[in-house]
Amino acid sequence: MALAVVLALAGCKGGHEAKPKTTGAAAPVAVSVTQVQAEEIQSGVTVPGTLRATRRAAISAKVSGQIIELTASLGTRVAAGEQLARISVEEIGARLQQADAQLAQAERNLARERALLEKKAATAESVRNLEEAVRIARAGRQEAATMSGYAVMKAPFAGLVTRKFSEVGDLATPGQPLLQLEDEGHWQVLAQVPESLMGQINLGDKAPVQVPAVAQTLEGVVAEIAPVVEPDSRTALVKFNLPANAGLRSGQFARVQLGGPRRSAILAPLTALDREGQMERVFVVENKQARMRIVRSGLQQDGRVEILAGLAAGDTVVTDGAARLRDGQALEIR
Repeated sequence: MALAVVLALAGCKGGHEAKPKTTGAAAPVAVSVTQVQAEEIQSGVTVPGTLRATRRAAISAKVSGQIIELTASLGTRVAAGEQLARISVEEIGARLQQADAQLAQAERNLARERALLEKKAATAESVRNLEEAVRIARAGRQEAATMSGYAVMKAPFAGLVTRKFSEVGDLATPGQPLLQLEDEGHWQVLAQVPESLMGQINLGDKAPVQVPAVAQTLEGVVAEIAPVVEPDSRTALVKFNLPANAGLRSGQFARVQLGGPRRSAILAPLTALDREGQMERVFVVENKQARMRIVRSGLQQDGRVEILAGLAAGDTVVTDGAARLRDGQALEIR
């Protein structure tokens, strides 16, 4: 009896086995697309450059002496004519006192000789000689006074102290820079331009300058062009003036976009390009499916990117959401 029940239950189970559930195909992804075409573009190259203040000055000593005062430190903004440093010039001070004494003595001698000339006790020639001695003494005194004035160094223009080479107590010598001052209101980009492009650059030309540190693109104007080409690099120095910008700093990296002749190129929306490390890809539409293409990009302008390899004129590319697509995925064209 028990055996019959077991067999009956087994028979019932075999007749009603659960069938596995089947999953439908993945839902299509809604995307926007566009067809790429060959267009004429302005070709060009990007050259690296370095930001520098248009006006900069090395504040140097003109006389020897110990630095006894440095009133400016790094990052200090100073006004034109403001004192920056002072040097001890005791020897020059002694020379000034000596020059004062010599001038006073020469003037006394001249006055006495003139009085004697009026009494016919001296000659006109002796008076002229003493007048010359007075002129020499005055020049000596003026020179000593000028040298004494070199003890104080002042800012030649309003600006920012960007470098400091010496400290109080150091010995300053003529020509030795103590500080560097820059006018932070006026900037230039110094770029080494390939000799192949030099014939296309003229004073007053404009070029976009990208400064990554401030995430801005500024308008540069060619201000100076070097007349010689460096034989080692085959480049020439070109300076581009920039508009005033509070976020810029001397020494920052910049990129200058220089134009070249017009040429044909495949252009795609910048939003169609997806980057993974050094790999660049786009998705093209084939039979309502996404097909991945590895590409190589070039110039970028006006929200579009030049595709140097991987696409052909007439290809339809996905313009948004490429990062979330996979090869072969079904698409719904919006």
